[in-house]
Amino acid sequence: MSFEIRWQSKGVVVAFRGIIPIEELDEANETLYDDIRFTNCLYQIFDFGLADLSQIKLVDVAETAAVDASISQAFPNPSVAIVTQQPIGEALVFHYKMMVEAHHMKWEIKMFRNVDDAYKWSAEIT
Repeated sequence: MSFEIRWQSKGVVVAFRGIIPIEELDEANETLYDDIRFTNCLYQIFDFGLADLSQIKLVDVAETAAVDASISQAFPNPSVAIVTQQPIGEALVFHYKMMVEAHHMKWEIKMFRNVDDAYKWSAEIT
Protein backbone atom coordinates (compact mmCIF):
# COMPACT_ATOMS: atom_id res chain seq x y z
CA MET A 1 0.00 0.00 0.00
CA SER A 2 1.55 3.30 -1.07
CA PHE A 3 -0.95 5.62 0.57
CA GLU A 4 -1.67 6.80 4.09
CA ILE A 5 -5.09 7.96 5.27
CA ARG A 6 -5.24 10.50 8.09
CA TRP A 7 -8.70 11.35 9.40
CA GLN A 8 -9.14 14.78 10.93
CA SER A 9 -12.03 16.38 12.79
CA LYS A 10 -13.69 17.77 9.63
CA GLY A 11 -12.10 15.80 6.83
CA VAL A 12 -9.46 13.44 5.59
CA VAL A 13 -6.00 13.60 4.02
CA VAL A 14 -4.77 10.84 1.74
CA ALA A 15 -1.03 11.05 1.07
CA PHE A 16 0.47 8.98 -1.75
CA ARG A 17 4.12 7.95 -2.22
CA GLY A 18 5.96 6.20 -5.02
CA ILE A 19 4.48 4.80 -8.21
CA ILE A 20 0.69 4.95 -8.10
CA PRO A 21 -1.33 2.79 -10.50
CA ILE A 22 -5.05 3.56 -10.83
CA GLU A 23 -5.85 0.49 -8.73
CA GLU A 24 -4.03 2.05 -5.77
CA LEU A 25 -6.04 5.25 -6.09
CA ASP A 26 -9.27 3.25 -6.36
CA GLU A 27 -8.32 1.23 -3.26
CA ALA A 28 -7.79 4.46 -1.30
CA ASN A 29 -11.19 5.73 -2.45
CA GLU A 30 -12.93 2.50 -1.45
CA THR A 31 -11.29 2.65 1.97
CA LEU A 32 -12.65 6.18 2.46
CA TYR A 33 -16.13 5.37 1.23
CA ASP A 34 -16.37 2.30 3.49
CA ASP A 35 -15.40 4.26 6.61
CA ILE A 36 -18.26 5.52 8.79
CA ARG A 37 -16.42 8.84 9.25
CA PHE A 38 -16.97 9.62 5.58
CA THR A 39 -20.61 10.46 6.31
CA ASN A 40 -19.49 13.59 8.21
CA CYS A 41 -16.51 14.43 6.02
CA LEU A 42 -16.40 18.06 4.81
CA TYR A 43 -13.17 17.90 2.81
CA GLN A 44 -10.80 15.43 1.20
CA ILE A 45 -7.19 16.31 0.45
CA PHE A 46 -5.41 14.00 -1.98
CA ASP A 47 -1.69 14.74 -1.72
CA PHE A 48 0.27 13.43 -4.71
CA GLY A 49 3.33 15.56 -3.90
CA LEU A 50 5.56 12.49 -3.41
CA ALA A 51 3.79 10.27 -5.93
CA ASP A 52 4.69 9.18 -9.44
CA LEU A 53 1.48 9.31 -11.50
CA SER A 54 3.06 8.25 -14.79
CA GLN A 55 1.36 4.83 -14.69
CA ILE A 56 -2.15 6.35 -14.76
CA LYS A 57 -3.63 6.88 -18.21
CA LEU A 58 -6.46 9.22 -19.12
CA VAL A 59 -8.69 6.27 -19.99
CA ASP A 60 -8.15 4.89 -16.46
CA VAL A 61 -9.61 8.04 -14.94
CA ALA A 62 -13.05 7.58 -16.54
CA GLU A 63 -14.19 4.72 -14.28
CA THR A 64 -12.79 6.37 -11.16
CA ALA A 65 -14.61 9.58 -12.07
CA ALA A 66 -17.90 7.74 -12.60
CA VAL A 67 -17.64 5.98 -9.22
CA ASP A 68 -16.71 9.21 -7.41
CA ALA A 69 -19.58 11.12 -9.04
CA SER A 70 -21.99 8.38 -7.99
CA ILE A 71 -20.72 8.47 -4.39
CA SER A 72 -21.09 12.25 -4.37
CA GLN A 73 -24.83 11.86 -4.93
CA ALA A 74 -25.16 10.01 -1.62
CA PHE A 75 -22.54 12.08 0.24
CA PRO A 76 -22.66 15.61 -1.27
CA ASN A 77 -20.68 17.40 1.47
CA PRO A 78 -16.96 16.90 1.02
CA SER A 79 -15.00 19.17 -1.24
CA VAL A 80 -11.86 17.75 -2.84
CA ALA A 81 -8.41 19.32 -2.90
CA ILE A 82 -5.88 17.59 -5.15
CA VAL A 83 -2.20 18.42 -4.64
CA THR A 84 0.24 17.85 -7.48
CA GLN A 85 3.18 19.65 -9.07
CA GLN A 86 3.64 17.22 -11.94
CA PRO A 87 2.48 18.05 -15.47
CA ILE A 88 1.00 14.54 -15.77
CA GLY A 89 -0.87 15.13 -12.51
CA GLU A 90 -2.27 18.41 -13.77
CA ALA A 91 -3.44 16.73 -16.98
CA LEU A 92 -5.06 13.89 -15.03
CA VAL A 93 -6.85 16.33 -12.71
CA PHE A 94 -8.11 18.37 -15.67
CA HIS A 95 -9.45 15.20 -17.34
CA TYR A 96 -10.93 13.93 -14.05
CA LYS A 97 -12.77 17.22 -13.52
CA MET A 98 -14.23 17.06 -17.02
CA MET A 99 -15.35 13.47 -16.48
CA VAL A 100 -16.98 14.04 -13.08
CA GLU A 101 -18.82 17.11 -14.36
CA ALA A 102 -20.28 14.95 -17.13
CA HIS A 103 -21.52 12.60 -14.38
CA HIS A 104 -23.03 15.49 -12.32
CA MET A 105 -20.49 15.46 -9.49
CA LYS A 106 -21.73 17.21 -6.32
CA TRP A 107 -18.28 17.88 -4.85
CA GLU A 108 -16.25 21.01 -5.52
CA ILE A 109 -12.80 20.04 -6.81
CA LYS A 110 -9.76 22.26 -6.79
CA MET A 111 -6.12 21.59 -7.65
CA PHE A 112 -3.19 22.97 -5.65
CA ARG A 113 0.56 22.93 -6.11
CA ASN A 114 1.27 22.50 -2.39
CA VAL A 115 -0.48 20.92 0.57
CA ASP A 116 -0.42 24.10 2.70
CA ASP A 117 -2.68 25.87 0.19
CA ALA A 118 -4.97 22.84 0.10
CA TYR A 119 -5.29 22.92 3.91
CA LYS A 120 -5.95 26.65 3.84
CA TRP A 121 -8.73 26.27 1.25
CA SER A 122 -10.24 23.33 3.15
CA ALA A 123 -10.33 25.41 6.34
CA GLU A 124 -12.02 28.28 4.50
CA ILE A 125 -14.82 26.13 3.13
CA THR A 126 -15.64 24.24 6.34
